[in-house]
Amino acid sequence: RSDKCCKCKWFESWSKIRFIYPGCVEDLLQEVASLHQMASAPSPPPSLILVDGLEWYLQGREEESAAARLAALLCDTAAFLTRDLDRRGEGRGPCRLIVSFHPDRDGRGPGEAVLSVLDRYFQVKCGLDEAGAEGSRREWHVCMSGPSSSESDVGKRWHLVVEDNGAMEFREIANRATESCEKYDKS
Repeated sequence: RSDKCCKCKWFESWSKIRFIYPGCVEDLLQEVASLHQMASAPSPPPSLILVDGLEWYLQGREEESAAARLAALLCDTAAFLTRDLDRRGEGRGPCRLIVSFHPDRDGRGPGEAVLSVLDRYFQVKCGLDEAGAEGSRREWHVCMSGPSSSESDVGKRWHLVVEDNGAMEFREIANRATESCEKYDKS
């Protein structure tokens, strides 16, 4: 019986996730703006907004302007949804925002100018540097930089290893915090 209950909770959790694949920056802007309408819905608003591959939406003309518009809307939407969560008394905390951006994917990405615009809106950064690869095993250095509500994590570095079978190992790198993080923190 408990196994069945766990499966129900697992399914219920996954059924609350909404995946959206906008085709262009205008569609992404529309989807983010539509999240404001969730305040009038009976179900609680999202507590996480995740945008993966922002660089794909910023290819073309006026990349910096589009990045600023989108970043401002994302920040505003997360703040709006946080206020709605607080008003409802859901006890789920703030609406978090995670955006991935690769400044020079395949040499065709939007580049450092757009990264500079995004830095104004997204103050806490998580940088990933590939540390090596052997076969299909990949190694990364991970670093958090910028102001944070969790000051204990800012400036720390971690080593992430992803094995062939998908297993992950994640450990802190001691005594070298500021060395690798400086390139992510331009403030």
